[in-house]
Amino acid sequence: MPGRRRGAPPVTLEPLPDLVGRSRPLGEQVRAHARLRWVTVVAIVLGALAGHDVLGFSDLPLGGFFALAAGIAGYNLLLFALLRDDDPRRVLVLRHLSVGLDFVALTAGLWLAGGAGSPFAGLYVIHVVLSSMLLERREALAHTALGIALYAGLAFGLWTGRLPAVGPHELTIPVAGMPVSVPLALVTAISVLMLAAMLLVRPVIERLRANERRLEAINAELRDLARLRRDFLHVTIHDLKAPIAAVRSILTAVRSGHAGPVGPDLAAWIDRCLDRLAGLSAFLRELALLAELDDRALRERSVPVDLESLVREVVDEHADIARPRAVRLEVEADGNVPAVRGQPRLLREAVANYLTNAIRHSPEGGTVTVRVRAVGDGVRIEVEDRGPGIPVDEQPRLFQEFARISTRRAGEAGGRPPGAGLGLSIVRRIVTLHGGRVGVDSAPGRGSRFWFDLPAEGTPTPVSRAGP
Repeated sequence: MPGRRRGAPPVTLEPLPDLVGRSRPLGEQVRAHARLRWVTVVAIVLGALAGHDVLGFSDLPLGGFFALAAGIAGYNLLLFALLRDDDPRRVLVLRHLSVGLDFVALTAGLWLAGGAGSPFAGLYVIHVVLSSMLLERREALAHTALGIALYAGLAFGLWTGRLPAVGPHELTIPVAGMPVSVPLALVTAISVLMLAAMLLVRPVIERLRANERRLEAINAELRDLARLRRDFLHVTIHDLKAPIAAVRSILTAVRSGHAGPVGPDLAAWIDRCLDRLAGLSAFLRELALLAELDDRALRERSVPVDLESLVREVVDEHADIARPRAVRLEVEADGNVPAVRGQPRLLREAVANYLTNAIRHSPEGGTVTVRVRAVGDGVRIEVEDRGPGIPVDEQPRLFQEFARISTRRAGEAGGRPPGAGLGLSIVRRIVTLHGGRVGVDSAPGRGSRFWFDLPAEGTPTPVSRAGP
């Protein structure tokens, strides 16, 4: 297998990322917060065990921490049960209730960990940040005030003796029996930190939400434009197919002599017209495929595909096209190529497009090699020709719609009309729809190697749109 050509760096087009995300429903946001709460439950249990058995804090109340973890798990399970439907009023109530219960649980955990002077008091700040991401500005401020009130109640409850001091005291600032300035200083410090965190985070979150709303509006506009383009293509193709077929039938009849004798010159002119009409019909087929690729439902109709068998079938079907120019078609396969998940008809179209271009641009008597091999967690298909190659400055435009390169390629001589510039863009969109990527390695005078990668079946694929 030949190595990478020198001179021209490979041009690679990555899959189009899904940059314009849709805002998650409120219920899903609350569920995401609830899923994060399971991490807290595990952290409480493991942290208590580590502190008691590993760090040697024998006075750490394991029973209290286990009860706290069980309580959090209990109201989290109840929350999931109540969120089975996305009733807006219920979701709003549950959102406030869950955040408030989290502040209560945090205060109880801080009491078990040594009291208001525990270094874990900084967790209030983290919870303020998380709740600010879930709540609106006024709601976040109200819950921050609740957190401050709970912490103040803990600090002054310990100071007055109404709350017993529990947990390890080696790492905490003592409050009981100390001057009132001690709990007051602790409450002031935590209050300032919580308010500062909320006030600093809120502008960032509001800016992100505004950008998200703006992107969603742009996304909706793009969807409308895609729908309009798809409808226009369907109407245009439908209106052009019938007259083109009628003209081809008439010209074919005239060429066959049904309207009288046809001289050599007239036959040549009719043949040229038929060639042009054949090219126009192929262009309409490409437009129809473009319209079809805008249909997102296509992704739901994928099946396992054996690419090696598919490639061999496509190569066999193109033998008649290669024979008049004595172009030899070869297939090289590893034999251990994994299956991919996709739509066989579209994948056949992608391979056929590469192969047709390679045959068209190969010199007479040349060779076109199609390779199928495993690459990482996926499969790569390569189609290599020995044609004139492609200038480096032309390569970035190859996979754009209606792009044509200025170089006169082999096979376009003899009156053959140039392509419409849709073929490679269709390949890109098909491959992108399947979660893959396309590329080309080429240099003038050294031929071209077009390729595309697809993820193997079972491999997670990025969400991507087969957009223009």
